[in-house]
Amino acid sequence: MQLNHKLSSNSYFIIGLLTIVLLSASVCHVEKKAIPSTKIETIEKKIEVLSASGSAIPSIAVNKDDILGVWHPKDENFNIEIFKAADEYHGKIVWLKDPKGEDGGAKLDKLNPQKNLREKPVLGLVAVKGFEFNDIDKIWEDGYIYNPMTGQSLKGAFSMVDNNTLELTGFLGFSLSEVKIIWKRM
Repeated sequence: MQLNHKLSSNSYFIIGLLTIVLLSASVCHVEKKAIPSTKIETIEKKIEVLSASGSAIPSIAVNKDDILGVWHPKDENFNIEIFKAADEYHGKIVWLKDPKGEDGGAKLDKLNPQKNLREKPVLGLVAVKGFEFNDIDKIWEDGYIYNPMTGQSLKGAFSMVDNNTLELTGFLGFSLSEVKIIWKRM
C-alpha cells in the first residue's frame, strides 16, 4: 500500500522505535523468553522524552484551520494574520510597531534581497507563504517565512503548542542550524 502523506523525521523515528519494540516482543515470544524489564523501561523513557519534548503527537486536538488568525512572533515588532487560500496557509503583516519609514512615509521593505521589491510597503506584505497541513503529524509544513526586518527567509513548519501558541521551527538557507520562534495569538 502506498501512502500519499508526508511524514516528518520524528514520525519515522517513532514508527521505527515501535517496529523495534514489536519485533523484540515477537522474537522473545517465539523463544518463550520475557522481555527484560530494563529494556521495557528504556523504551518507555524514550517514548516519554519524545512526548515531553513535543516531538511526538501534540497534546491538544489540532485541526487544520486552528492556525487562522492574528499572531505575534516573539521579539518582533509586527503581527501577522494567517489566512487560507485553497489548501495553503499564508500570512500578511497587519500591524507594525513603527509603521513609518525614516522619511515619514510608509515603512518599505528596504532589506529585501530582491531589489525590485524594496520599494513595497511592509504593512500588508505577505510574509508567510505556502504552508500545508500535515494531518498525520498535525503540523503546517513546507512553507516559507520572510522577515522584512532582517531580509531573511526561513523554510519551516508550525506546530500548535496550545490554542494560543504556535512554535515555528525554521531553517535558514541550506544551514543545518534550527531556529525556534514562539508566536502568540493576538
